[in-house]
Amino acid sequence: MSGKLALRLLGNIEITLDGEPVTGFVSAKAQALLCYLAVTGRPHPRPSLAGLLWGEKSEEAALGNLRKAISNLRRLVGGHLLVTRQTVSFDRTAPYWLDVEEFRRLLDGHAPLHNLRRAAELYRGDFMVGLYVRGAPDFEEWVLLTRARLQTQAMEAFQRLTAHHARRGEYRRAIRCAERLLEMNPWREDGHRQLMWLLAHAGQREAALAQYERCRRLLAADLGVEPLPETTALYERIRDSRRAAPPPLPPQPTAFVGREGELRGIARRLAHPDCRLLTLWGPGGSGKTRLALEVAARLRDAFLNGVYFVPLAPVTPPAAAHLPRAIAESLAVPLHDAREPAERLLDFLREKEALLVLDNFEHLLDGAPFLARLLTEAPEVKLLVTSRERLRLRWEWLFEVRGLPVPADTERQPQRFAGVELFLQEARRVRPEFTLRQEQEAVIRICRLVEGLPLGIELAAALLGEHSAAEIADGIERTMGFLRSPMQDIPRRHRSLQAAFDHSWGLLSAEEQRAFRRLAVFRGGFGAEAAEQIAAAPPALLAALEAKSLLRRSPTGRYEMLEVLRRYAEERLAEAGDEAERARARHSAYYADLLRRLVEQIQNDAAGLDETLNHIWAEIENVQAAWRWAVERDDWRRLDAMLPALTAAYQRRSRFHEGEQAAREAVAAARRAVAREETGARVALGRGLTMLGAVTRTLGRFDEARAFLEEGLRLVEEVDPWEQASALNDLAILAAQSGDYRTANRLFEESLALFTALGHRRMEAVLLNNIGLIYRTMGEQDEAYRFISASLRICRERGFRTEEARAVLSLGNVALSRRDYDEAVRRYREGLALFQSLGNRWGEAMALGNLGITLTEKGDYEEARRVLVESLALRREMGDRQGIVIALNNLVQVSRELGEEKAAWGYLGESLRLVREIPSVPLALDALVEVARLRAGQGDRASALALLHFVARHPATDTVTQQSVAALIPEWERSLPPEAVAEAREWGQGRDALAVAEEVLPG
Repeated sequence: MSGKLALRLLGNIEITLDGEPVTGFVSAKAQALLCYLAVTGRPHPRPSLAGLLWGEKSEEAALGNLRKAISNLRRLVGGHLLVTRQTVSFDRTAPYWLDVEEFRRLLDGHAPLHNLRRAAELYRGDFMVGLYVRGAPDFEEWVLLTRARLQTQAMEAFQRLTAHHARRGEYRRAIRCAERLLEMNPWREDGHRQLMWLLAHAGQREAALAQYERCRRLLAADLGVEPLPETTALYERIRDSRRAAPPPLPPQPTAFVGREGELRGIARRLAHPDCRLLTLWGPGGSGKTRLALEVAARLRDAFLNGVYFVPLAPVTPPAAAHLPRAIAESLAVPLHDAREPAERLLDFLREKEALLVLDNFEHLLDGAPFLARLLTEAPEVKLLVTSRERLRLRWEWLFEVRGLPVPADTERQPQRFAGVELFLQEARRVRPEFTLRQEQEAVIRICRLVEGLPLGIELAAALLGEHSAAEIADGIERTMGFLRSPMQDIPRRHRSLQAAFDHSWGLLSAEEQRAFRRLAVFRGGFGAEAAEQIAAAPPALLAALEAKSLLRRSPTGRYEMLEVLRRYAEERLAEAGDEAERARARHSAYYADLLRRLVEQIQNDAAGLDETLNHIWAEIENVQAAWRWAVERDDWRRLDAMLPALTAAYQRRSRFHEGEQAAREAVAAARRAVAREETGARVALGRGLTMLGAVTRTLGRFDEARAFLEEGLRLVEEVDPWEQASALNDLAILAAQSGDYRTANRLFEESLALFTALGHRRMEAVLLNNIGLIYRTMGEQDEAYRFISASLRICRERGFRTEEARAVLSLGNVALSRRDYDEAVRRYREGLALFQSLGNRWGEAMALGNLGITLTEKGDYEEARRVLVESLALRREMGDRQGIVIALNNLVQVSRELGEEKAAWGYLGESLRLVREIPSVPLALDALVEVARLRAGQGDRASALALLHFVARHPATDTVTQQSVAALIPEWERSLPPEAVAEAREWGQGRDALAVAEEVLPG
């Protein structure tokens, strides 16, 4: 088989075979022949090749030389040639690489940028530049034509790359590309001008002037001409730009921290020819000025006439009267003659290429038209503006400035985040010995409380001379006014976060102030409709507040407010007296009504339950705030209206503890209403109890759950069929989890009948699936498959995606019981994908657990452990104690199979302790089987066999466990004497499974 042949023909020729240089060509023409065949890529008649390279000889001699060359090439690269008596060609089926071919492919059509870069790397020089053959004019002509075409393509690629890098301000890269262009065509005067411009904007002014001299000498020596006027004009502009440097930028007392991505993004925008006005836009304290100064320092050389900083905070409105003068004074423009400052300034800037940094523009917005005039009359001036409000000019490009990145509460390396880095830098100015290790948790809290706003971080760090970091964090949580600096060289508006926000507040109209403070009642964002109904803030007002950087719009269209701004608005709302109470009442009523309508959708079996619950979740912070308001006022009717949808949302997102808390609060309020004998309170109490029972069951507290459900069922029976059916379903599940499968089946059937009578197809599907699982547990797999398949059909017909995922997992369970492991794995992976797409962590954990069990049965122990550990982590996160036990028991089995006995006992100990707390007889029995297996592995077959017999005769042992135990008992009995077997069979008669579980608890 042929090795890989590589031919590099752009620049000096390099030919390798499997990485080794190919040498030994009998002549340059033999090498030329190989290159010609490779590049043309088609068969050539022998006489044509002979004439191409040996045309000066007779036909017979030329053909003879061709034969010698072919023989030589066959010896060197034979597997890469196809030779017949009539033709010779390059074999493209053999492994090869040809730079010319790759170069052309990369530049085919409108090549993307990465293709241009790769093509530029390939173009090491002109085509076959180092190969000379004599007496072959036709071949030379082919080389020259091919070289010219490739060079044209290369020049186009380098031109595009030069323009691309120049537009992004990547001048060094652009310079390298421009230099390559001049190497290919040194007489292109526009190429010299381009390189001069790039060198000047990269800060290499002397190099730019020297480039002009090289251009002038080359044109005079080779063409006898002088440079064009535009070339000389550029030279003079570069030369003269050094004479009047702008004043230095204001020095800063601290080092700049982070924001490298923002700096690159701003520099790229300012380098773009179309970007003449870029506004750094964000709330007070977000670091706009410091960022603008850092940009200015880095771009000082990128503008021929430099960068000027213009502080506008001291300038008083109206801008029309004072703005031109303020800019002119910062640029040191003489204003001693009679002309207006605006005219003098425009005369000064008209021929300049400069960047003006206009800092703190938000109070001078009436001066925006003057900026538009400046940009029109000074075409090479660019403006970088910092403002809390957009300028609303057609020239304007926007760059939003947000807080610095801050770590999550659990971050292990918080010092990697710019917010923490800034805090440490400032902290060591007042406490040189301060380290993050001392108060890491409090530092992270501070950075998160101020949402990464640099001003907030700096103010907090400055307080370390008087307070600990924990005290500072507590103070910020109490009041915005805690963050206050005693430094006298800080502008008054930056001496506290409150002062910074006061400045923005003062720029609002009375109507904007009223809307802004009312919006403080929202949590976690809001929609336009809610803002209008609750805060009387129509879309026009929201747009105005957004333009002033007090609101921001998320990609979904929701409005959001920085938490520090929301707290400021909340303080302003508190100052407004009764307005605060009225706004919160409207907020609670709005979201209570929203949940009431969504409950109707759920109970009326409307399509799109997942979308409904997702909608609730998008508003969960507002819903929780509305709920708290109702709890504080003991409004049991509102709590009753909200609870079903809220608990459904919590259940769907596996937030069981929050669901329990809400249900307990609703139950407590309803009990007080019952004591007052208020109408409807008893039914509301019943509903609350059934929901509380459902969530405590999910958390594995079965005795509590049963008590809640039974009490609730008595109150709703014959009054609320929906809640009655729901309670029966949950009681059936409890019965199944306690091992009483016949009772469970009866209760499921009763619940199914009620939901069917209500015409509720979703719950009908749920009950069919539950009944199928009971049949599966009792070993009746055909019945199980029939019921679960009926459930799945309804789900797919009606689009019940969560219930579909559960039914799919249930079919996996049936397949596992039938030992059809491949089918089980397929079903579990399908169900896992469905639950993940829904964001349902509980279902995801269940699917992973079932998958782990099946992989264990298949013997794929490492993969089984991986998915079971993942399942356990999810169960722990949710507080799902029953699920934790299941995951632990499964990990015991995997650890045992892997020979990790210590880990197995560790998992088992935790499992047995939880089994006693829940309590759950079926889970206890599963754990006892694992105890038996581990004891047997340690050589204690007698006590292990006794535990197996105990499990085998217990009525709550499911069929799957029965089958596995039945397979082990005969084998273990054969290894023991008859008296030990008899004793094992008798052991534990009449004993309680949970007591046995406590007795065998290790350690």
